[in-house]
Amino acid sequence: AELPIYEPGLDDIVKAARGTNLFFSTDVDTAIKEADIIFVSVNTPTKQFGIGAGRAADTKNCELCARQIAKVATSAKIVVEKSTVPVKTAQ
Repeated sequence: AELPIYEPGLDDIVKAARGTNLFFSTDVDTAIKEADIIFVSVNTPTKQFGIGAGRAADTKNCELCARQIAKVATSAKIVVEKSTVPVKTAQ
């Protein structure tokens, strides 16, 4: 299958690892249960309301992923989180 993103050389890397030690699934709960390492990459848009509106990152998607992993996991997991945040979020 064609990757939905472009990064030079990524297609070859994915083709070499897919089905060996790299798996993709839309069955999130089963994937959580079977995985040793979970990569979470979600959108973190700028908050539209509440404290920090227009400045701070809305991290609800990160929280939802963490809650689902905690709910479904039946063993210890390594969770790697990568998300985009607006400039100056950490200030």
